[in-house]
Amino acid sequence: MTDPRFLPYVRVARLIARTFGPDCEVVLHDLTTPAHSVIHIENNGVTGRRIGDTFKHLVDKAMRSEETDVFANYYYRFEGRLIRSSSLLVRDETGKLIGALCINADVTAVQAQLDFIRRLLPGFADACSPEIRPLEAAPPSAAPACGNVPRAAGASAEPTPTVLELVNGLIDAAVDEACASGPLTKEKRLQVLEFLEKKSVFLVKGALERTAERLGVAKVTIYSDLDAVRRR
Repeated sequence: MTDPRFLPYVRVARLIARTFGPDCEVVLHDLTTPAHSVIHIENNGVTGRRIGDTFKHLVDKAMRSEETDVFANYYYRFEGRLIRSSSLLVRDETGKLIGALCINADVTAVQAQLDFIRRLLPGFADACSPEIRPLEAAPPSAAPACGNVPRAAGASAEPTPTVLELVNGLIDAAVDEACASGPLTKEKRLQVLEFLEKKSVFLVKGALERTAERLGVAKVTIYSDLDAVRRR
């Protein structure tokens, strides 16, 4: 049963999907259960997500975004297709981060049309360069080269408060979920680290130290365990 706090976002997901059609997938995540965060999905033909799956790019988006709770217009490839993605962090009535609403649009056909136009109009970009346009006209926005996926600026050395909140919440939820089924064994600890590693959590400054604290082990143990995880 869906947490009542997410019900308004379920309706928003349906509206977006019905407005933009089958090439627009909308996924609602409950980040209090990060290992199986997907609780609602519309048009899952874009990435094949299913209820109970986990998230994929959320931490990367947060690290590259200059905004607080909205990460818009990021691109990645899935099975050869170009996907345009945006995410909104979901908070409860106290402001606590509890989820994310993610939109994944398959824009492969749009890229193909753009490539066709470039082939149809060779030299068009040069003809429209600012140097030969009238001074009163604004220069056109540069379109990405074929196969060249635009990326936001790289993550800063000091993570933003939103990134810290997201990453700390994921660490806490992953550890709490592992402890819920009994004592925290070494194998469970490795599973937690493997999950966090796949989610790019350890790219964030301070994440390793917080993970060691929550797992009740020394930082050197985390380094050793991560080596073991990466050799799997």
